[in-house]
Amino acid sequence: MGCTNSAEAVGKGHADKPAAISLSGNSNTAATKTNGIFKDKYKVGDVLGQGSYSVVKLGTRITDGKKVAVKIVSRNRLQREDELSLRIEVEVLMSLNHPNIVQALDFFEEEECFYVVLEYIEGGELFDRLIEKAVYSEGEARDLFTVLLKAVKYCHDRDLIHRDIKPENILLTSRTDDINIKLADFGFAVKSGVPAAKQQAGTPGYIAPEILLGKPHGKPVDMWSMGVVLYMLLGGYPPFYEPEDDQKTMFRKIVNAEYEFHPENWEGVSTEAQALVTGLLTLDVKKRLTVDEALVHPWLQKDRQELVLHNLEKNMQALRVFRADHRAAHATVRAGTTIAIEVARQISGSNITKGINMNDVAINVVRKLSGTSLNDAVIEAARKRSAASFSKNSSDGLPSGSIRSKNK
Repeated sequence: MGCTNSAEAVGKGHADKPAAISLSGNSNTAATKTNGIFKDKYKVGDVLGQGSYSVVKLGTRITDGKKVAVKIVSRNRLQREDELSLRIEVEVLMSLNHPNIVQALDFFEEEECFYVVLEYIEGGELFDRLIEKAVYSEGEARDLFTVLLKAVKYCHDRDLIHRDIKPENILLTSRTDDINIKLADFGFAVKSGVPAAKQQAGTPGYIAPEILLGKPHGKPVDMWSMGVVLYMLLGGYPPFYEPEDDQKTMFRKIVNAEYEFHPENWEGVSTEAQALVTGLLTLDVKKRLTVDEALVHPWLQKDRQELVLHNLEKNMQALRVFRADHRAAHATVRAGTTIAIEVARQISGSNITKGINMNDVAINVVRKLSGTSLNDAVIEAARKRSAASFSKNSSDGLPSGSIRSKNK
């Protein structure tokens, strides 16, 4: 069967990932598993998600009718580093077996395509479910966070660092279960101590300060991201957020741990919960709570009935506003860059000289073409988000552009 261009998500699709390095530290190999011919074992149906070189479709296993998500990656559009990244992620997922981590079930390498068969997670993103809820309490927030901590502990016990823990990567297994979650997207995962753990990777807003500063890093980066997630679960908005997409200001706040518990959102949250957030969003990695320390924190030992009395519905309204703004901004930027890059590919062909910034090519093409709705503000936002590396020459030592990230 042929390939379509075009994302990952095990049910609610997100797309392509930048390259990573082998878990073993060897960039030349990444063990994966291949089982026969894809079409002999699976049938595919509706599209669940789409990206520039992959598409995720709903699939059915022929032997038993089990629903799966199939990520179909077109090999003719895939750079070597992206192929390596895909192999590594499959290797990681196939090595893990935990009820709260998304599993890769099969991997097929064929002439035109790679097929990655993943668990079908139909419940969608956790935070999308939360904003639909009529009742939400601190007790429920603790239940969710405890499950997530146990998934992270499973990884850390195996010296695996996720490096991209964020709300979009926390999925619900079904449309009716509000607690059973799964951690997804291991495209940036590395083993603790390998060379890749010195590279900058992650998502702005959730990334740990030591990564921004270009320092070697380890498991504490996941705990920082967990602190950001917990802050959002309780407060309804992220601790480091710049509404005008001012990443330099946001990065400066992160490296200085500049955040606060605004009374209008936090007066109804227990002091123990706030203390856990503080323990996770700690600059000194030696003082930052480990996953084992977090699991025995006083907040997790507190009587649940008492926490249920702490109603967080008002904070969920803040989350609704944030999610709506976040989605709108990212959808606009995504649409702009996708249109621009595709137009540039069609005009320039596939043999574009290495080293040329495809996003700049695309932006220039779009400026010259009529019939698009992209204005200067959208194009500039796309340019900012397309930056893939740090500037090492900024006067304050902070990155002036984006990090390797997977913005949605």
